[in-house]
Amino acid sequence: PLDLTQDEFDRQFFDRILSYGDSNTDVLRRQAELHSRANDHISALRLDRRLAERCPDDPVVFYNLACSLSMTGRHEEARAAFESALAKVEADERLYRSHLFVKIGNTRWGQGQYDQALQAYDRAESILGTEPAGPVTDNDQPTSGWWQHWLDVQYWRIFVYYFLGRWHETAQLIERAGPAVELHGTPVQRAWFIAGHLGSVMRR
Repeated sequence: PLDLTQDEFDRQFFDRILSYGDSNTDVLRRQAELHSRANDHISALRLDRRLAERCPDDPVVFYNLACSLSMTGRHEEARAAFESALAKVEADERLYRSHLFVKIGNTRWGQGQYDQALQAYDRAESILGTEPAGPVTDNDQPTSGWWQHWLDVQYWRIFVYYFLGRWHETAQLIERAGPAVELHGTPVQRAWFIAGHLGSVMRR
């Protein structure tokens, strides 16, 4: 139908293909992604489980499975899937490994395990290592990706501190991260930190 969006059309199209069999892994990947984008996480999870059985050595498959599990409230299973993805990522892929520890931490706070969440964020930052050399004012430099991952770690720490009412630590971390947000933060990250700052000021 003409009133369908491209994603809706694609979902219907791939559903028809899958109704004849799920042997095509690329179709499964695409359909799982489309379901996730449509916030149909139950359907995405069903396909992600199939992909994990079919592609046991693929970290991206297990990452996607973990995200679907998280979005459906299955935090224990999600953490196990993120840890499986982590085990399949090379040691020198620091940004990806750090991101996975952030995700593991998020499954912890989702269950009210705040100390364990903060420990996971500490691990995520330690994996990143020291800030890269190079111009700090040029967002087109390769260093930008490192800074954006570092800012993600600080955001989730702030989130946990704020939730626990640890206002002094929240304010300290916002002040520490402020210059990096201005120089390297994405628009979404800048909005997050502005909201965190305002919330901290209002609650103190």
